[in-house]
Amino acid sequence: MYRELLTNKAFLLLFLGRLITNAGDSVYLVATLWYLSQSDASGVVAGLAGFLITVPQEPVAPTLRDRA
Repeated sequence: MYRELLTNKAFLLLFLGRLITNAGDSVYLVATLWYLSQSDASGVVAGLAGFLITVPQEPVAPTLRDRA
């Protein structure tokens, strides 16, 4: 079963695209939180930034994923 998926070009492109996108999102989140921890910002500001980065996409992300 897995061999069939990995030889399917459409699935492979989708999988690699999602993998790269998720990695980029994770790097962005870590870099933002690291920058805030190194600056004069408090821990509350860093936590709030992490919250504000991820929360706005939650109401629409499941709908967009289902339509894809």
